[in-house]
Amino acid sequence: MYLLNIAMPFRYIIAILCPFVFYFIGSNSFKKFLPKDIGRNFAVEGMNSIGKPRGVGIIIISVFILFSILLGFFTREFLFYYLFVFLEMLAGFFDDKAEKPWSRSRKGLIDLFLAFLCSIVFVTYNNDYSIALGNYVLNLPIPVFLGIATIMIWILINATNCSDGIDGFCGTLSIISISSIGVYFILRKENNMMLLALIMIFSVLPYLWNNSEPSSIIMGDAGSRGIGFFIGILILKTGNLLLFIPLCFVLLFDGIPGIIKIAVIRIFKIKFLKNIRTPIHDHFRNNKNWSNSQTSFRFSIIQIIISALTLFLLSSV
Repeated sequence: MYLLNIAMPFRYIIAILCPFVFYFIGSNSFKKFLPKDIGRNFAVEGMNSIGKPRGVGIIIISVFILFSILLGFFTREFLFYYLFVFLEMLAGFFDDKAEKPWSRSRKGLIDLFLAFLCSIVFVTYNNDYSIALGNYVLNLPIPVFLGIATIMIWILINATNCSDGIDGFCGTLSIISISSIGVYFILRKENNMMLLALIMIFSVLPYLWNNSEPSSIIMGDAGSRGIGFFIGILILKTGNLLLFIPLCFVLLFDGIPGIIKIAVIRIFKIKFLKNIRTPIHDHFRNNKNWSNSQTSFRFSIIQIIISALTLFLLSSV
């Protein structure tokens, strides 16, 4: 069911052009109202962002939701998904705007709650609760699937958020992963899901125009958390939760060690990965002396290679 009854080719044309234009209109109109970045002492070059408009993710996600409603699925299931992405973005924006950043536990619980609600909506409207390795498919009991799906979405939210530390890094990696999942939908002839992926791609792409080094704006938690949540929804709709590992590998590689490191230190009170700086992109910038451009390009190349190999293997099965 669609809100606008227009042919699919025109949907694709609008999905490519209009989000791009609307982003620039929104960012130019509302940039002065966005909070200013206060810098981060713990991040490499984290103080270089002081004073830049932060939280432009509210524009990215708002543009995405607007055109997803107009062009994409207009069903109860997908309206729930749009709502969850919006709420995740809104929580991130309030954190961006706060004088004192929210605690990790507070943000983590919000992420977990919304991820759980999203998983419940998925099992309510779908009947495929499986994971697959090649031709081997394992059907999961609903409670097990709910747990795995919730954790998967939670991890993607936080891994994507962790990658937002270099100009253009989070946006570029997100676009590569979303594009990879989109190609998977094309292989399965699910053009409607590819359309939603396309809308997000062209909602994020114009942001990179202003976020390329040296950046003038920052998406903040409003953007990275909303985008990470949407990637989780795309993975759910592929019908194979395991695809989030190869198609989002670099996001996971960059963010998960930091999540594990913090958890181990807080729970067990022991030093863990003490010689590894997290997120991993900071380790390569600080310990390996990679420049920002080298880090962004090399990590992006790795993800493109892994995605290409994965999609090739899937198309051959």
